[in-house]
Amino acid sequence: MSDDFFDTKKPWSFYKDRVLTHYLWPYLSKIRTRGAPILVVDCCAGPGRYRKDGESGSPRIIAERLRDLAERHPATRIRGVYIEKRAGYFAELRTNLAEFGDRALCIHARYQDNLAGIAQLAERASVFLYVDPFTAKELPFDELSKVFGLVHTGSSVEFLLNFDADGVVRWGRSLLRGKGVLVGALLEGEEGERDVEEEPEDSYAELCRVLDGDWWADVLARDEPLREQQERVCEEYKKRLRVLMPYVGGVAIRRKCDSIPKYHMVFGTRHPDGLLLMNDSMARTNQEALDDQFSDGFLFDTAPEGRRPDEEALVRELREVIKQNPGLRRPQVFAKYLEQDSCSAFARYPEKSLMAAVRTLLGHGIIIRRPERGAIDRAQLFLA
Repeated sequence: MSDDFFDTKKPWSFYKDRVLTHYLWPYLSKIRTRGAPILVVDCCAGPGRYRKDGESGSPRIIAERLRDLAERHPATRIRGVYIEKRAGYFAELRTNLAEFGDRALCIHARYQDNLAGIAQLAERASVFLYVDPFTAKELPFDELSKVFGLVHTGSSVEFLLNFDADGVVRWGRSLLRGKGVLVGALLEGEEGERDVEEEPEDSYAELCRVLDGDWWADVLARDEPLREQQERVCEEYKKRLRVLMPYVGGVAIRRKCDSIPKYHMVFGTRHPDGLLLMNDSMARTNQEALDDQFSDGFLFDTAPEGRRPDEEALVRELREVIKQNPGLRRPQVFAKYLEQDSCSAFARYPEKSLMAAVRTLLGHGIIIRRPERGAIDRAQLFLA
């Protein structure tokens, strides 16, 4: 990583920060009603602000949201923790967060070395982890699971992490070539066996630790396009996270609308409401990104076909979910639908569109609810 990385904010960083901005306020407003202390941890904080354009990074975005909540609800016990391992960035971080006082705790360390302490705090506090590392090597699955898995003991833990699927795929392919495995044509930016010689001897085990096993080797040995390999890796990664967290969703971050994803943002929560909140936040961010690229300055929407939500397809897909899962209530139906990797629904349809689709299905007699009266959230949904 070059030293000028934090000079100006990149387009994909705007996307990530928009998601964080849109989600934090509804999350904080809802989670404070538990009455427990709230801890928001930025695990790979960086300097907190971009040097040349002055744009806020994730630490200042988090700190501002926490300050807003504290001003509106002074009795709420709330704190932000900002962890940065690089000495230069840490010095800037402390300066850029000084105005937030004691509510902003800056720690100079690897965040992995603080996970045990975070796990202890999660036993009595609501914890939100934002993990945006420079490389996937900073995402050891076994260590993260010690915090994520606490939801099964009743702890309130959520995470939003940046998963570099592109980097993982290239890393894995390089390792397989070093073992003499045929992995198809080189990808853009790959340089063949020369890369293999530079990999440490324990790099294979390191990737297995990041991805929770060696299953990735079979995926990457297939002669498939980069986009498909990324999707397969992400789908399997999310399946493994769902063992720790009941509800997991994710969205690809691209340079442009139809380009190969640069990163994937992956979210986990113990409650369907959290999944719906994050879905709305990501759907809003997606809509803003599409408007920025295809609508601003144009009389008509110029987004490619297939990039805008398809409401008719949504109705059909929700019908199928209810058919396959009879008797679920509305929040569980939506969560089940959003977690389906096959239809890429997450971050595409906000909750209001999902509700409209259910009303359409009810209005046309395609599904029924039991009981027929009362709040729809308490009713079970069945195919008619």
